[in-house]
Amino acid sequence: MLKAITFDFWMTLYQDPKGALKRKRDKARRALLEAFFSRHNVRASLAEQRRAWAHAREVFDELWRRHYRALPTKQRLQIMFDRMKVDYKARELQTLSRA
Repeated sequence: MLKAITFDFWMTLYQDPKGALKRKRDKARRALLEAFFSRHNVRASLAEQRRAWAHAREVFDELWRRHYRALPTKQRLQIMFDRMKVDYKARELQTLSRA
């Protein structure tokens, strides 16, 4: 008896040609990070933030290419914040990564 059907929705069956999903995700991420940085008095420019996020993405991509393993959001944030020299508590990082 068939109980469930799943679909691979990670840009396999569906393509977002105009990038609406990416823009929405990026906007939400920026808002969360801006709120976090504001609470922690982080004075990094948008360019610095983007470079740190790009670095975390490069680490993620390399791990995927070599080991087919994804890097959890919490670890991506740790890499970003470490690069920016942002002080954070583990509890705060966990909350942010869930959001």
